[in-house]
Amino acid sequence: NKNKGKASKLWFWMDLLTDIERNDVKIDAGTRLYFVANCWREEDFDIGAAKLKPIQEEAQEACRIVDERLSHETGDRRLDGVDALETLQAYGDMAKLVLEKDQKVAKLKEAMQVYPSSRGGDVELLPEGPWPGSNEWLTLSEENPIFVLHNNGLLRGQEYQMVGTWSAEPVLPENEDI
Repeated sequence: NKNKGKASKLWFWMDLLTDIERNDVKIDAGTRLYFVANCWREEDFDIGAAKLKPIQEEAQEACRIVDERLSHETGDRRLDGVDALETLQAYGDMAKLVLEKDQKVAKLKEAMQVYPSSRGGDVELLPEGPWPGSNEWLTLSEENPIFVLHNNGLLRGQEYQMVGTWSAEPVLPENEDI
């Protein structure tokens, strides 16, 4: 199945009872905060992590090749500008490599929106465990967005505006370890 390993969405909201303020963000009492996170059941987590790995490796290899070719010490000597035709051909070759790298990095960013990924690189460190409302263990993404519904005026309607991030950890019974 094409969707195996992809994230489900956890959505919930809370209404503020008091004003809150942090840094340059102030939100009034009565405002509804919307919380969103990617989540995976155990089987989908394992499948998703396996699907993401080759995409990560391809992007890393494409970045390595571009860096190697642009290196002042070991890179493509045609880029030194000694022979105008050779330099022009090298620019074309580099443009192709950079385009390929950009496409692979874009594919990776897109995949990281639906497959388990972690800023630190180790998806096994994402919060997992029994979550309220589910009898299965779930894994949640990290640095999940918090939104408010912002009114843009009569003609432009409303849109969600990100005001912060949140994370969570599973709550285990006192005598149980993960």
